[in-house]
Amino acid sequence: MAEPHERRADIAWSGDLEGGTGTIWGASVGLRQILVNWPSRAESSGGWTGPEELLAAAQAGSYAMALARELGVEQTVAQRLDVSVTFTVEVDDGSPRVTQAHINAMAMGTDIEQEAFDKAAKAALEACSITALVRGSADVSLEASVRDYRVKVGQAEQKAAGRKA
Repeated sequence: MAEPHERRADIAWSGDLEGGTGTIWGASVGLRQILVNWPSRAESSGGWTGPEELLAAAQAGSYAMALARELGVEQTVAQRLDVSVTFTVEVDDGSPRVTQAHINAMAMGTDIEQEAFDKAAKAALEACSITALVRGSADVSLEASVRDYRVKVGQAEQKAAGRKA
């Protein structure tokens, strides 16, 4: 088992709630100067990021890794996993709350059957640490599908040139 470790993010907030802005940054290179404001949480994003969007991104990333692990248990690998997480955010008495989280997972470039993929996708829900946090306040739903998009380069080149494969 790996040693416990910490992850950290900070914010510098300026101004009051409704007119103020914040800048979030983390210890890693990938999380630098993300701008947030209140309207991005309570209304529409208007091009700004909100904490719920960051949490949805964290859940998508964590779930994709959990799913890749579960596919490994099934002894298969997808050439690509596309995972999206959509939150429904309701504002009640001025406080935003995530009430629903919908995960859409698609595997491409794999020979796994849909039934086996569904099993791995459900197991990944249980293994995903961020999903466990989200379940504390939201209903979590899952849609999982397999799509084969593999095309051999030689066949694609021959078709482009008008020849049979």
